[in-house]
Amino acid sequence: MTVSRRRTSVIDKALALLTELQVAEGAVRLTELSRKTGLAKSTTHRMLSALLASGVVTRVGSCYQASGRGDTVNAPGVHATLLRGLAPFTGDVLIRTGLTASLAVLQGTSVVFAHRVHGHDGVWSPSDETGKECAYGTAAGHLLMAYDHAAARHIIDMFGLEPDETAVLHHDLARIRQERFARKQRQPGVTCLAVPMLGVHGYPRVALTIKGKNINQERVLHQLRWIASSADRKILGPMRPLGAIRPRDVRRSA
Repeated sequence: MTVSRRRTSVIDKALALLTELQVAEGAVRLTELSRKTGLAKSTTHRMLSALLASGVVTRVGSCYQASGRGDTVNAPGVHATLLRGLAPFTGDVLIRTGLTASLAVLQGTSVVFAHRVHGHDGVWSPSDETGKECAYGTAAGHLLMAYDHAAARHIIDMFGLEPDETAVLHHDLARIRQERFARKQRQPGVTCLAVPMLGVHGYPRVALTIKGKNINQERVLHQLRWIASSADRKILGPMRPLGAIRPRDVRRSA
């Protein structure tokens, strides 16, 4: 097995643990998580430590649980009033595409789905219950990390990515900045797409996302970009095109 495949498997194990916690009815002991996932206790403990550091998992005594929907959204540059102003645009996405649409923001190494409207196709995921997911495993998380190098570095450190994997991740984030969208394949037949919104302080702070089955990517991307652009004009007024936005920690000094 190559180093890249081995390390990718480590990330998959962490996300498998997170999924178990998201579907659990309450807090779960480490030994129970080890049994359900088939992971060794030492591996389970190591992965849980990474998830605790990311903020998507919390500890309750000797048990663990996924961070709840009630967590406060605390993303620099994103305010509740701003998100309320953007919320109607998720309804526009639903009307135009029929797909589940969300507004997503980064909170450390997690992505928080601050507002969501559901389509009729029955696509459901653990984040619909928790409102939160590890940024690495989502289209919205990858898109926002593409413009926030500090968050990307935290992900690299948290999962202990090797240099070759880090290079692959940076290549993917560079492609996202160039193409201005991110795509993730979830369960078979389900695709998630995300486009940037709100170039506040020189880089996007919000992602507009959809998820659905067997989507027409070109058509849906056209609709997402049109709606995101409409939101930008209404909320911010005239602004630089997103293609000109610079990533967070390469901005010029004032």
